[in-house]
Amino acid sequence: MMGMVIRYKKNEEDQKTIINNSFMKALEKIDSFDLNKEFIPWMCQITRNELIDSYRKEKNYGNFFDFESSNEGQEIETDSVHDIQVENEYLRNLLQSLPPATNLVFNLYALEGYSSKEICEELNIGYETVKWHIKEARKRLRITLLKEKSSIKA
Repeated sequence: MMGMVIRYKKNEEDQKTIINNSFMKALEKIDSFDLNKEFIPWMCQITRNELIDSYRKEKNYGNFFDFESSNEGQEIETDSVHDIQVENEYLRNLLQSLPPATNLVFNLYALEGYSSKEICEELNIGYETVKWHIKEARKRLRITLLKEKSSIKA
């Protein structure tokens, strides 16, 4: 669960809060858990919902999905070690370099397997907005990777 939360939240305190709130909700709703199903997927769904709720609670939620980014031109710092842990950290940093709204939509779409329609419903935003964030994430990730590739060759 922490791995999922880290993909969405940069701040360690926010990460801990999401995990704590998820466990609290699970405890509150434990009597609704179906014993014929697996616990971990149920818990992950609670955590995803808590992540989405945390974005909704933010003061600037209305402006959250604006197409402008305050992270324009932000570079990612990575080490060139081939260790899997370092690669995972690199990918996490790469995704977190995206603007928060774009990161949220892209993670839900690419990593959590939500459809565009499901993201629209969960976040209460338009279909075109969801598509724009997915396209923007791909574009930014592609640009960052191409810059790194060209700097490695140089």
